[in-house]
Amino acid sequence: MIANGQLRARRYSTVMRSSITFLLCLAPLSTLACHKDAAPASDGPAASSSVTAATTVTTTLSVNTPSQSASASTTKCEALGCSGTGDFFHRCGCDGHAQTAPFEAKPLGTYDKFTKEPMWRVTNKSDKDTNWGSVAIYYYDKSGKQLDVTLKGKTYSVERTNGSSFTFKPGETKTLYLGWKQENAPPGTATMEMVFDGWCYGTFEDKAGQLCIDNPRAPEQRPRSGH
Repeated sequence: MIANGQLRARRYSTVMRSSITFLLCLAPLSTLACHKDAAPASDGPAASSSVTAATTVTTTLSVNTPSQSASASTTKCEALGCSGTGDFFHRCGCDGHAQTAPFEAKPLGTYDKFTKEPMWRVTNKSDKDTNWGSVAIYYYDKSGKQLDVTLKGKTYSVERTNGSSFTFKPGETKTLYLGWKQENAPPGTATMEMVFDGWCYGTFEDKAGQLCIDNPRAPEQRPRSGH
């Protein structure tokens, strides 16, 4: 026989368990209700606006990126007093604002035994990588007179070359073979001088980081240094 007190306790316990069960059921239902309320919004105007905004941003970036890059590059050229965008095909044109070349070149006074071309000791004096250069090489006799070369019926006052031979790390020194071959060198050559009229800072891999410069084209006739 159950006392009245025990019966009331059991009924109270049963009511509490039922209340807890009811509350626990409400929690997941409440969560589901939240999702159900949010789901229609993704198909409504708000979601459409969100997608439109994202598309607009993507389109804007796609359209503006080239001009932004060009603007940044142009700023680099303008900072030098030059024109252009600074990439390889639109190098900074520095007529009237000639820039100091990053290279130092010294002839070694001998020819390479394989290529038969003059040997030069070239150093990148800057603190930047370089990956291209354009040079003019002049020949002089002992008096300082500039010498010409005649090849296949044509006369040349200067030998011009350019290319990736001038790929250097900052401060790096290399031996390069540049100029007329030994058999074509003008008779009476006593000294040679190299003039840089173009170069690119940076690396081939980082096209966006390149800064390419064109000084005024080295002239056909040029006095020897010190004359």
